[in-house]
Parts: sequence; structure tokens; C-alpha cells
Amino acid sequence: MPPLWRISEIDPPNASERLSSCIVEKAPFLACPLPHPSPEYPPKQLMRLSLLLSALLFAATPLVAQHQYTLDVDSPASAMTWNGTTSLGNLNGNKNLNGTGTADILLDNLSAPFGGGLFNGGHMGTDPAVIYAKIPNPIPFFPPLAEIWVRNLDMEAHSPHFSIDAAGNFTTDITMIVLSGELEVHDALGGTTITPLAGTVADPYASSGTITESGGQIHGHIPVDIAISDSSGGISFSFTMTGDVYADADILSYSMLLSSSALVFGSQATFDVTGGMANTGTYLAYSLRGLGSTPVNPLGVTLDLDRAGLAASGTSDANGDTSWSLTVPNMVGTQVWFQVCQLGLTSNTITGWIQ
Repeated sequence: MPPLWRISEIDPPNASERLSSCIVEKAPFLACPLPHPSPEYPPKQLMRLSLLLSALLFAATPLVAQHQYTLDVDSPASAMTWNGTTSLGNLNGNKNLNGTGTADILLDNLSAPFGGGLFNGGHMGTDPAVIYAKIPNPIPFFPPLAEIWVRNLDMEAHSPHFSIDAAGNFTTDITMIVLSGELEVHDALGGTTITPLAGTVADPYASSGTITESGGQIHGHIPVDIAISDSSGGISFSFTMTGDVYADADILSYSMLLSSSALVFGSQATFDVTGGMANTGTYLAYSLRGLGSTPVNPLGVTLDLDRAGLAASGTSDANGDTSWSLTVPNMVGTQVWFQVCQLGLTSNTITGWIQ
């Protein structure tokens, strides 16, 4: 595993000067603990070194922290109608229904203004779950030419990335993909055909809606215009659902927690982070001087460390967790402070003595 620090000493007369004169290298970064103020390092020089630290933080790992939300569809408010035509004639039936389920959206920002986003999944269905339709027989009193049931539709929404303006308005092309469901057709001769709909891709449609925030929730208004074409039992058909889906989710909150094992010279120290943002650049900072303040402007955060340096970096996993295993250097008797940061987020601070 990589060393926590590789130290090149300049024969300092005491421990304090040794810490100020060390060169700290952490591949692929080069970070140096900022020196104590002196004629050689006036405040302007310290500011330049702080800016250098900010630049070093972003050399290798992604900064953009997108936020995954699952919006719960407000079914009573999400009214839709269906229509359909077939090779034998138009479909008749009760054409009113409501949307159900969830819609997944990945947003650029945790809360409004959201900046942008994309639809990337979900489980949208209908109420009623079974949609019944028939093709009337042109001869009065004769049974329908066909009866059709669309059962248990489960669909997910996908779109390219789109912009969301300050008022929450967006426009994008949405494609619905059927995850499960079936089409059952009874023809006039008594035949029955059941066709699985899983994998069916609806025609892309333009949708102009809103993604807004109020009351600690995200509110989505997503116009839908779903068109599915298929054939079953020798009958080709086109089926559409149009309306407005309204869906909500609580604003995400994060509580990033940093912990570590003992710092023992020559051994591996483990640093574990939980509760962070998923799939996001994550940075372990340290200080040899204690608590204080180090602004990291590209991340929009201020560390609670005095003139922090960079110990390690990585990308959090799908749960927002990150871990490092680093070799503890020969600095026995030294106290070190640590803190982790992500885009717009910092952890608690911890401290330990190198044994």
C-alpha cells in the first residue's frame, strides 16, 4: 500500500522544525505541509500554497457529485388517458387511468437550483393495473372482433442530460422502456394470445415539465406521452398514454463520518468514511498543526484544519463509503488531525498520535 507520507528531512534541530521542513509526497499528488509564518514565508506566500493545495485536490478524481433521487408518484394527482388503434379498428373502453410507482432522476445539485439532471430509471405503472379494451364488431349484437387486456405494466424512464432553469423548468426527450407486463388478446374465433411486453421500447417523446423544491421536498411535474406499437394474435396495434405525472421525494441529507485505526509507525492505518455522496471524488486531508480553517474553493467547503495537506484521495462507492490503507511514517510522538471532504460536504475531524 502507498505510504501515508514519505519524508525527506533537512536535519532539523528539533521536532517542530522537522515537521515544518519535511517534504510530503503522495502519488499522484505532491502536497507539502504549509510552513509556520516567517520572513521566508509571509502571508502572501501561504495564500499561494493554499491555492496550490486546492489545485492538487482535483488532479485525479472526479468532482461532479450528482444526486440520485427516486420520486414517488402521486397517483391521485397523476391523471392520464389511453387511446389505441389496431389493424381491425379502434379500441374502445374506459380510457381514464392514473400513474403509479416511481421515477428515478439524477440531479446535478442536491437542492434547488438543481442546474440539470436526467431520468435514469424507476418503476412506473398504472391504476388500474389491468387496462381492458375491445374492438367493436361492425355488425350489431355480434361479439367484439377482439378483446385486449394490458396487464401489470412496469416501465422506467430514460433521457439525456437536460438543463433545469432557476424556476425549475426543463425540456427533454424521454424514452420509456417496459420492464414487465403482458398483452392478452382474445379474438372473435375464441383464440387467445398472450405476448410479454418486457423489453418493449416506447417511442421517444418531448416533455416540458418542472423540477422544484419546497417544504424539504423535490416536486416533479413530468408530462407523459407514451406510445407503444406491437402485434399479437395476428393483430397489430398502437397504444398511447398521455397525461401528467406528479412525483415527490424528500431532499437528501448526508452525514459523512470519518474513523481510523491506531497510527503505529510502520504499520497500515485504515481510514474509513461512511455516509458520503455516492460515486464522488473524496479527499482525506490532514494537519500537523491542529484545528483551524483551510478553504477549498473548488469544492465549496472550508476544512476545520489549520493549513491542511492532502493525504489520500479516491472515489466513493455506490453507498457513499470510501476507505484507505496507508503506511504510517516515522514520526513517533507526532499528533495528526484528519478530515474528509467531498463537493460541498465535510466530515467530522479526528486526531491521533503516531506511536
